[in-house]
Amino acid sequence: MTQRALCAVLLVACLAGEAFAAKAPTFKVASVAGGTLTSDGLPVSVGAELRDGAVLRLEAGQAVLDLGDEGRLKLTGPAELRLGGRGVSLSQGTLLSVLNRLKGGFSVRTPVAVAAVRGTEFFVEARADGRTYLCLCEGTLEVTGAPGLGYRKAIRSKH
Repeated sequence: MTQRALCAVLLVACLAGEAFAAKAPTFKVASVAGGTLTSDGLPVSVGAELRDGAVLRLEAGQAVLDLGDEGRLKLTGPAELRLGGRGVSLSQGTLLSVLNRLKGGFSVRTPVAVAAVRGTEFFVEARADGRTYLCLCEGTLEVTGAPGLGYRKAIRSKH
């Protein structure tokens, strides 16, 4: 195979992979009650579109993030949440997720675990003492412990 033909094959393979990869959802602030939501230290208001990689902080109250037709996340403070592609990292606080129409994978990371979501409703709390509490309402989660913990389990529930 010539170098030109090989480049054409690789280009087609890359383009095909992009076509099947799920696009990251757009996070928008749907509501904020009982506190102030900040993104990278600046207050954000209802309707604001949040950038990938943003660090959200909520000292008190609740904030709802809309992921378009894929679902919603409800953050309760005090909380800190980092947005990242097809997932979030919750370092503190609680997160109620209703993700019934996912168009690809989604994960919620805490300091000690990763919950890989498969279209589901669940609650996660990252506690100040370093523990993570997880409650699955409906759907499927694949939970993996942080490196070194050696924990992996698929959890399924019907509400």
